[in-house]
Amino acid sequence: MSFRLRLIVVSALAVAATIALVSGTVYLSVRGQLYSELRNSLRDRAAQATTFPKNATGVSPTKCYANYPRPLVARLGGYFQMIDASGAVSHPAGFLKGTSLPVTGNDRQVAADRIASYFHKGTVSGRGRGADRIPVYVYVVHLAPDTSNCALEVARPLSSVTEPMQRLKVVLSAVSLAGIGLAI
Repeated sequence: MSFRLRLIVVSALAVAATIALVSGTVYLSVRGQLYSELRNSLRDRAAQATTFPKNATGVSPTKCYANYPRPLVARLGGYFQMIDASGAVSHPAGFLKGTSLPVTGNDRQVAADRIASYFHKGTVSGRGRGADRIPVYVYVVHLAPDTSNCALEVARPLSSVTEPMQRLKVVLSAVSLAGIGLAI
């Protein structure tokens, strides 16, 4: 192999490694930012849903109270539901009829105030054969210390992260291939 050919191969490999490193860094950075925005939006939705309206008259919060009326759910989007420490679901909103978020053991632990609020992935499934399965990101938060054994689950579809990431994969792959092709 001639010196010139070896120089071309080494240069192409250096360009390929650099492009792969930059592409990986961009991918991970964008993914982290999208998940951060998703987590912040879920925290905001939970904060809005657990704020008792100041101008409400004749209404007092119950032990398991959250304020997410249908207009709020329609405006904010996503899914809301209350759970207790046994895993029983109440007041689901934003779902197709007959569906709710799956309740995990950790979700029940949050409701019992044994562990802190946390995020996890889940799936909302419709009823019956061929029903849609929607991947979601869920925020589980214990309701104020004076309420016993209740938590609010707020979820949004993961499509707000997965769809942009799919497009980014295509763009980064095309840029990487073009860069390697130009280096050769």
